[in-house]
Amino acid sequence: MQADVDAACRKWPRAQDAWDTVVWTIARDPGKGTPVTESGLTRVLDSPGARSIGMPSVWALYVVEPNLATICAIRFTEAPYTQAGHA
Repeated sequence: MQADVDAACRKWPRAQDAWDTVVWTIARDPGKGTPVTESGLTRVLDSPGARSIGMPSVWALYVVEPNLATICAIRFTEAPYTQAGHA
């Protein structure tokens, strides 16, 4: 997984920030992602990026266990949005 982060950091200037956002979000609220199994323990979190600031979108698949959330897979992609922020 670190190889995926490293590759993304070579491609996008704010990839590390995008990754840190995903890790922080899951650590603070493991229930934030969308459940993909009936039990709700396996979840997906999509974090949209912004091309204007060089931040990719990040998709993460993770499993929630008591006192632990394990990220199983990640994918960095070009951000669908031109700009970051809220209107």
